[in-house]
Amino acid sequence: MADIKEVVVDWTTNAGGGFVNVFYFGDGATITAQRTAIDDLFDDMGPSLDTGAAWQIRNEGVIKDEATGTLTGAWSDSTPLGGTGQAASESVPDAAQILLRWATGSVVNGRFLKGRTFVPGFVAAGLFNGNVSSSNITLFNTACDNFLAAGVDFGIWHRPASGTGGTFIPAVSGSTWQEMAVLTRRRK
Repeated sequence: MADIKEVVVDWTTNAGGGFVNVFYFGDGATITAQRTAIDDLFDDMGPSLDTGAAWQIRNEGVIKDEATGTLTGAWSDSTPLGGTGQAASESVPDAAQILLRWATGSVVNGRFLKGRTFVPGFVAAGLFNGNVSSSNITLFNTACDNFLAAGVDFGIWHRPASGTGGTFIPAVSGSTWQEMAVLTRRRK
């Protein structure tokens, strides 16, 4: 089996911090390219994120065996990467976030393997009748397309469970859910 790199992004908003995104990558690109692609993803979303929303991509992380989840090493990259939203507008409450949905097209344990990324700091002005406006869905979907087109071997990791080994599958598409999403639990 192969090793996968785990990259963590820390978020702060006007109300504080504590938000994280976790991304997994295969060996198909350098860690510098992978971290830059994440930064570009959020930069592309920036016009609809409040200026109080900031992300910082960690400079160090772990490498895991995809089948067992066992720590096999570490990576580091000295380049600081992060940014802030670009919209000087009031954001929705921190509990409501943009939901990016990642698809692999592959079946694992009888289900399609999918992933999700929650993005805080969306501006209230970007809503239409309580949902994400169509122009913002287009903006975020384009950001997802650009991220995947960067060719950095981003994928979804199905953790080992119930005696079945873990599986890492590259993501083939990304889309934005039209409703605001609430992250009810965090597993890392």
